[in-house]
Amino acid sequence: MNVSQDKLNEYIKLYTNDTHDYHDDENHHKVVESVLAPFTNLNESDKDFSSVLKETLAKSTPEHKEIIKDFLTYIKEI
Repeated sequence: MNVSQDKLNEYIKLYTNDTHDYHDDENHHKVVESVLAPFTNLNESDKDFSSVLKETLAKSTPEHKEIIKDFLTYIKEI
């Protein structure tokens, strides 16, 4: 899946808003924002975001992996 940076930023905003609305744990919300923040500044020369997310997924902690997997599922359902 390859989307524009603007669309990716929109997905990230929607996802972080939903996690804030549906999770009572403020720490979880902060972790979600920190995991996804680097993807808000991808530039045109970067690979498509799903490739970057998958590379990040391979290098992430188990907690961060769950967030990235959930985000990928989330955007597929939009």
